Amino acid sequence: FGDVYKRLVFYLMYGSVTFVLAIVPNREKPWTYAAIDGALLGLASYGAYNLTCYSIIEGFSLKIMLIDWAWGTFLTSCSATAGWFGFQALRK
Repeated sequence: FGDVYKRLVFYLMYGSVTFVLAIVPNREKPWTYAAIDGALLGLASYGAYNLTCYSIIEGFSLKIMLIDWAWGTFLTSCSATAGWFGFQALRK
């Protein structure tokens, strides 16, 4: 696969996992539950990636690691929240 296809597969999988773990279980709850579960998923996922990169890639700085980790946590939370609202709209 080329780089584009690898990214496409990753984001399709990550979006699907976010849907299954953060949106569907919270479909009957307020949107904040999906946001929190999304943040926890992002914290774990991006944490695993960034801690691995930080430990094995020379030049992968602590600053880069922390920024990417925070960004991934925030972005996954926002994605789960947007997905929750979209899911609610489709259910009506």
